[in-house]
Formats: sequence, C-alpha cells, structure tokens
Amino acid sequence: MLEKQNPTTLSWVLLLCLVVMWGSSFAATKISVQSLSPEWVVALRLTIGALFALPIALMLGQFPKAFLKDSGRYIFLALCATILPFFLISWGTQHISSALAGIIMAIVPINILIGAHFFLKDEKMTIKSIISVILSLIGVAIVIRVDTIVLADFLQSKALIAQVAIIAATLCYAASSIYSRKFSKTTPIEKTIGMLTYGAILSCAYAFYSDPTGWQLGTVSAYLSVSFLGIFPTAVAALMLFYLLDKVGTHFVAYTNFLIPVYATVFGFFALGEAFSYHAIIGLTIIIFGIYVSQSQNKKTK
Repeated sequence: MLEKQNPTTLSWVLLLCLVVMWGSSFAATKISVQSLSPEWVVALRLTIGALFALPIALMLGQFPKAFLKDSGRYIFLALCATILPFFLISWGTQHISSALAGIIMAIVPINILIGAHFFLKDEKMTIKSIISVILSLIGVAIVIRVDTIVLADFLQSKALIAQVAIIAATLCYAASSIYSRKFSKTTPIEKTIGMLTYGAILSCAYAFYSDPTGWQLGTVSAYLSVSFLGIFPTAVAALMLFYLLDKVGTHFVAYTNFLIPVYATVFGFFALGEAFSYHAIIGLTIIIFGIYVSQSQNKKTK
C-alpha cells in the first residue's frame, strides 16, 4: 500500500473537480431514468466510460498487463464502486429527489472513517477526525435543511426503501475506496480501465438479460445525460479518484460528500437564481471548519 501524503494544491483542485462532477450526477441520473431503466442507465454509463478511458490508457502505454491475472480484484471494484451503487442510486432517484440522494451520500465519510480504522494502518480514527465528521454532517444538515426535505420525500410511496437503497450505495463506495488503497500496485489508469471494462461487461450482460430492447427506449435528453455520466462522473472522476486515494488517502477524498450539497446550493444560486439563505452560509462555514480540523491534524502528525 502506498504511503499517504499531505494534500497539495493539485489534490484540492482535483477534489473540487470531483465535487462538481459527482454533484451533477444525481440530476443527470434523474433525467436518464425517466425513459431508461436503471439497468440500462448503469450499462450505458459504464460502457461509455470504458470506451472513453481505453484510448487514454493506450496512448499512455498503461493498458493493464495484469488485466486477466487481477480479474477478481477488478470485478470486485466494478461491483462495489460502479455496478451496485450506480444501480441503487438510479433506482432510488426514481422515488426520491436527486437533492435528497446527494444528501444521503454524506454518510459515506462515516462509513470510510470506521472502515479505514480497521483495515488501513495509516488512517486510524482519532478524536479530531471524529469531530471533523460530526461538524461536517451538522454543516450539511444546515445547508439543505434536511428535516424538511427528508420529511417531504419520506411521505411519498417507496421513498423509505429508496433511501435505504442509497444508504446501501454509500456502503459500497466506502468499501471500494478502502479496498483501492490496499490494491495499490497498479496505476490509476489501470484501475480505471480494469474496473470500467469488467463493469461494462457484467452490467450489459444483466441489462440484455433483464430487458433486451430497453436501450432503445431512451429520449435524446436521456442519452445525452447517460453520455455525460459515462464520461465525466464515471471515467474522468475514476482517474482522479484513484489518484487521490493513492496519494492522500480515503479520509480526504470522503470530504467530497460534504461539499456536494454545498455545490448544489451554490450552483442553484448562480445558475437558477435560487435563494442563497443564511442557512447555506452558516452550514458552509461549519463544513469548512470541520475539514480544517481534520487537515490541521494531518499537518501536525507529519
């Protein structure tokens, strides 16, 4: 396993890029499932992602030589980091708002904090890391006024099951992030190609089995949304994710899940003219302070 380093300026830039891409993925998924089944959203998303990443790997001369030898590891990453969470989120967003789906993802850092403590030697749980997660969760709740949104969606049919499905997706993401840190002999591009290729094969096989002609039913907006999902929140984001996991560890990357609701709020203000209330300002301040607590700990311990 690679030794974890302190975050650099590049690390923060890549983190913010992940926030933008992943923060936009919930709305794109919501559009996609209006005319495509969740199975086909996942299959098309992973296929497009694999086709986008493969030429990059070939140009860099980093097509995974150990592709067949490490097939079990890549299949595990494909299942835990893509197929299962993508399907659970795609199905869940049919019954709850995309905003609530993004909010629930704030659970990921808690899962990672606990899992990394037991499975990663260099990412043990500390008092400061626990305080950081608690502060950031409080900030997220204030930003989106989670009580109102959760209540509104909870009262809808199937909303509770949908929320449980997305909580299950957070467990998948945490498991894959921790496993990726332990599986660090390959480069980020090799992990990306291995994960997306096996993910595309498995998800397409299941989609054709469950709904052979379902891929033909999408609208133009659905196909455009799936293409966006495949290229940016999947292929490009996977490259950035694996790079950051190798360099700075799981705790740092997990902060994307606190910042995504903030991004959604700021985006709504500038692009849609939505009100930017004092809730957002207070919540953002608490989230940033929570991240500062964790990163100040890292600086003192290095």
